[in-house]
Amino acid sequence: MRLRPPFRALALITSLAAAVGCDGAPARTAAQAAADSATVADAAAAAQDAARAVAAARTTDSIAHLIATVRPQRVPRPIAHSGLSPLADSIATALVFAPRTETWFAAAARGKRMLVDIGRVDAEVRKDPARKQAYKEAVARLSRIRVGARLRLHGPWGAEDVTVAGFDTWNGRIVATLQLSPRVDSLARTVEPLPAAAQLLAPDSAAYVALLLRRAAADDSAAYAAIGARDSEPAAAASRALAPAAAPAPRCVRDGAVSPALAARAVMVHDSLEAELRLTAMPKTPGLLSTVVVKHSQTAGCFGAGRLLLVVSLRAGDVEYVRERFVLLDTAGALRPLDVKDLRYHRFKAHEAIATFDADGDGTDDVAVRGLGERLGGTAILRLVDGTKLVRLTSGFAWENR
Repeated sequence: MRLRPPFRALALITSLAAAVGCDGAPARTAAQAAADSATVADAAAAAQDAARAVAAARTTDSIAHLIATVRPQRVPRPIAHSGLSPLADSIATALVFAPRTETWFAAAARGKRMLVDIGRVDAEVRKDPARKQAYKEAVARLSRIRVGARLRLHGPWGAEDVTVAGFDTWNGRIVATLQLSPRVDSLARTVEPLPAAAQLLAPDSAAYVALLLRRAAADDSAAYAAIGARDSEPAAAASRALAPAAAPAPRCVRDGAVSPALAARAVMVHDSLEAELRLTAMPKTPGLLSTVVVKHSQTAGCFGAGRLLLVVSLRAGDVEYVRERFVLLDTAGALRPLDVKDLRYHRFKAHEAIATFDADGDGTDDVAVRGLGERLGGTAILRLVDGTKLVRLTSGFAWENR
């Protein structure tokens, strides 16, 4: 059997050692012993060199194996979108749409039109008519929200069903234009920003089916009520005459008006919250300390037991440092603090209340705010949950200072 170099060297050393007697006495002459010692040393050095060569070969084989198995990833190339013109295909790479799972979108009046924010465009498409037309072609082809899609629009005027009429762009945002009722169209032309929340209703979605069922039930109830009123009016009149008069339940009117006493109470609460923030929440950095400002905002609505929402915001720098207080005041002036959960993207740190309306159709008002961050801003709609906290429902119309 053929031995590898290290083992041949060891075998040579073993055979040379066997030439020496068991009692340590030399079996050969002194010259032969010296020659044998030199041969043993040379063999040991050769064995070490061979071992190093084997280790180096194994390392080289391992590196070659890694290079062969771990391949560098290819740089993805832009995907050509079928059915688009070359210009529209180039613009398509600059379109960023909302996630496919998103069903709530921010809407607002911009340029005397009601628009719905559905994404972002990272290219200039407004000035050149050809590019604008190609942009609309790309959006119509790639957007999950198609022309003719149904939306449930919730705003300060109430709620109504609308359809998507087309697409446009506004300040770097991808927006959908709507077919509106004459009333809402008139409001959009005269009131700005007129924020609203738009819920996408698919033809087979549970929300859309529930909407149709509610409409049918309301129509049936109105019809049966009319028949009952016609057939049983004398009996009903007699019952009302015999029954004791019941006090009418108080109803919250969404007119934005507050009593003088509540308005005076709101001023006191503003001042108290500002004093508390300046006493306990001031920044420690001298550079920020010199730029501190406090902003107040408020809006009236039907927040369950609450009637007036107050926002007091202490800011420093370019909205680098923010401390805020959200509180609700009821008609008696009692105060309830609110927790705010608007950290979905950790972008909006400061808020200013701009409008109040029932954004999700649960009968309780929510609030639209102007959100601000470091060199950015936008519109967010915060939903009131359990009367104790505000949670982001949707946001849009974002802008950045680059």
